[in-house]
Amino acid sequence: TETAFLVLDYLMENFPKLVDYQYTAKMEEVLDLVEEGKKDWKSAVRELFKEITDGSPYPNKLP
Repeated sequence: TETAFLVLDYLMENFPKLVDYQYTAKMEEVLDLVEEGKKDWKSAVRELFKEITDGSPYPNKLP
């Protein structure tokens, strides 16, 4: 749909890592570690969030 393309364009412009194949592969690996109990979910989210927002005009801090 047109909305889907608009959202994708927005993500590609503002959060290019989020739609990058290497990044999403890494995200899957990190989420697997969380599922296996080998990584804390909060640290995983912080790590992944920092990578996504690095260089973006948006705040890169989690509460």
